[in-house]
Amino acid sequence: MIGVLSFSYKTTPVEFREKLALAPEHIADIYQHIDHFEMSELVIISTCNRVEFVFLSRDLSRTIDALFDALRDKLGLKRELLQQCLQAFTGRDAVAHLFRVSSALESMVLGEPQILGQVKDSYEAARKHLKLKRLEKVFMRAFMAAKRVRNETKIAENAVSVSFAAVELARKIFGDLQGKRCMLIGAGEMCELAAKHLHTNGVQDFVVANRTLARAEKLALMFGGKGITLDDLGDHLSGCDIVISSTGANEPVITHAMVKRAMRKRGYDAPMFFIDIAVPRDVEESVNQIDMVYCYDIDDLQQVVEENKQSRIKELDVALALIEEEVDGYFRWIETHDIAPIIVGFRREFEGVLHNELQRFAGKGSDEQLAAFGRALMNKFLHIPSANLKKLALQEDGATYVDAFKKLYDLEQS
Repeated sequence: MIGVLSFSYKTTPVEFREKLALAPEHIADIYQHIDHFEMSELVIISTCNRVEFVFLSRDLSRTIDALFDALRDKLGLKRELLQQCLQAFTGRDAVAHLFRVSSALESMVLGEPQILGQVKDSYEAARKHLKLKRLEKVFMRAFMAAKRVRNETKIAENAVSVSFAAVELARKIFGDLQGKRCMLIGAGEMCELAAKHLHTNGVQDFVVANRTLARAEKLALMFGGKGITLDDLGDHLSGCDIVISSTGANEPVITHAMVKRAMRKRGYDAPMFFIDIAVPRDVEESVNQIDMVYCYDIDDLQQVVEENKQSRIKELDVALALIEEEVDGYFRWIETHDIAPIIVGFRREFEGVLHNELQRFAGKGSDEQLAAFGRALMNKFLHIPSANLKKLALQEDGATYVDAFKKLYDLEQS
């Protein structure tokens, strides 16, 4: 049975998601001990806004119990909190959910482009540890569904992202962003997108702080800014009006004491604006208590995101209809694929009968004539039941017909 266990921004607050964020070594360990979770296949998707377990399971309840035990042991998460935040999907609902996630229809920012790449990366990471036979087909169809949604609807026009929402929030605070100085902490895709949006809105003065100086300088060079290391962050903080942070650090890189020193140097008549789009959070929560400092985390962006959704929401029904078509197509393919070995076995059985009969009539006509006659006769006998079995297998009670067919022709081993 295919299933999805989902912890997303819809049910799981940021302070719990940041505890749930699985480090690569934790993910690898789960893959290596997949049998402990009553699973045969698994792909783990972990982003800022969601952690998803897509799997094939022999026993759903035992899978959930074993996974909850692992998350408790590895991350110290309580079972009751996990249960409270969990969304579980099975069968068709699980496939439809994965297709919607891959197509950015479940994203905080509807239609955002990053999620498809993240799902693909998660799938490829799983393939390094596990053989994915059934899930390979599911994910390939999920990627096809996402492509159709992007190409056949307007849901991704004027593309937005969490980074875009962060810049929109800055515009609401400051109005005109021209002349403002911005610090980007981190040099990954999220910060690069934020820099592009800021530059479009008039920001010309950038500082990029990163653990690796070369990466900081590379991003800063794109926008005429300055690259620094995280060790030098405190020396430049006081000169910045807007700070957008998105690192992979496990501990805050901006502390209360650091911001307090920056504001004393800066003067408390000049506001400083922090947007923390990292999970776990980069900015210490108590920073928001400092006068003239405004700090927003990824959940605070929800209001901006909702406004951005309105321009796309009318396309949602069209996109969901496409998803339903793709889910139907996937299950039709699965049912047809699963029935193929039975039909092969059916034909092989009759080919054995044909061979025996040809042997019995050997010498009563030319071998070529007998073989042609027998083959034609066999095909006439097999065509109708084979074609009807394919059709019946697609019906709601198709499994009943398949089982009866196998018993009728003694094909239980096919």
